[in-house]
Amino acid sequence: MYTRLLVGFFLCLSMSSIKAQTQSLSYFDSLKNQKHSLKPTGDFDQRFSFINNKEVNIWGYRIGALVNDRYKVGIGFYTLKANFDSNITRLRRITNISQVNQTLYYGTVYIEPYLIRRKRWEMSMIFELGYGNAIIDSVNIRNITGPRPSTSTKFTTRREPFIPVGMGLSFNLIIPDKKGFHFLTYFGLNGLIGIRRVILDGNFNENYNGLYWSIGTAIYIDRIFSDIKKKKDSKRIVE
Repeated sequence: MYTRLLVGFFLCLSMSSIKAQTQSLSYFDSLKNQKHSLKPTGDFDQRFSFINNKEVNIWGYRIGALVNDRYKVGIGFYTLKANFDSNITRLRRITNISQVNQTLYYGTVYIEPYLIRRKRWEMSMIFELGYGNAIIDSVNIRNITGPRPSTSTKFTTRREPFIPVGMGLSFNLIIPDKKGFHFLTYFGLNGLIGIRRVILDGNFNENYNGLYWSIGTAIYIDRIFSDIKKKKDSKRIVE
């Protein structure tokens, strides 16, 4: 239910953004009068989520480019390690297990159009598609009774492809510019909330579907690049 509400919220934002653009100059007309630009971007992307009702951390990093100050495109790299007891795991075709250790390694391609850009805050939407591998180490511990009680332990490793898609809403707060402390405008706070869905029909798709969110500090590399370019342009004018 919460996932459907969040999807509806994102769709409303998308429609409102499209409507606002059509009320002004069209996108293609504005491109004719705009000088094309590319600025590098990059940020740490730690996400919090729930898998099998257990909170997990997904560690990642994104690199890309800001195109014409309108949207970002790039790639991301993520990893997750988590342990699950047999009473909560729902992995199909893996039975008689006592514990499951899961490791995810995957990359993504993404596009992030801005909905709103102001001097002190920004809002954007993220659309991403990924591919990677899920490595599952299952442990079967069985107690053997009888004249000589013992414990039997069996380890099994499986590797499955992992193809997630995601959509999220990102919000940035930028530190105000103070005289003598302009460098602080390169830093701020970032919040992100989104939904993740696995489109590959394998053992683990229903385990990884759900919401994710994050909040933390941000470094705006594109603003550093813009200031460096402005200084170079000003020197050329003086010369």
